[in-house]
Amino acid sequence: MKPLLASVLRITIGVTVGAILLTLGLGCIIRQPNVGKERFPGTMRADPARLESHVRFLADSEHPRDWRHPDGLERAAAYIAETLKASEARSSEQTYEIGRFASKNVIGRFGPESGSRIVVGAHYDACGPHPAADDNASGVAALLELGFWTGRPWRRRSSSSRIPRKSRRGSVGTRWEARFTRRPWRGTVQKCAR
Repeated sequence: MKPLLASVLRITIGVTVGAILLTLGLGCIIRQPNVGKERFPGTMRADPARLESHVRFLADSEHPRDWRHPDGLERAAAYIAETLKASEARSSEQTYEIGRFASKNVIGRFGPESGSRIVVGAHYDACGPHPAADDNASGVAALLELGFWTGRPWRRRSSSSRIPRKSRRGSVGTRWEARFTRRPWRGTVQKCAR
């Protein structure tokens, strides 16, 4: 009986050690840790106070940003357009209908009209009448901060900050923008967080 018990124990220890090593290996692959410290090459940094002010404005519980509160959506869209214009963007709106509701995408363009283009987007509506700092006030704030840096005079490449009203009915604003944009999107990657 002892040799059988010893074999079972060896197999159990081997499987356990193998599972631990596999888990650690997958963790390293997924997290991709840096060895040592790698400094950011440059002096540009996001302004935490500016990011916070954007999130606080958009996540105001007195002005929800869902389809039941069009005044909150309009307030958010106006704020985004004004902020993009202050960043020296060529700001425009793209209106469309979802059923009986009118909606809009806010678009900020930077740099030259021709040449290659980088497209970055974040939706400004929320899922339900909640402050929604994480859905997606923080994403819009990051995009507005990117717009602040993109609007600086040293920019040479053209870029567009596209801020659609995503709509919880299947990314309607994003699809509308993709369908009716004047310039075809090549190599666009869309990531939607749910």
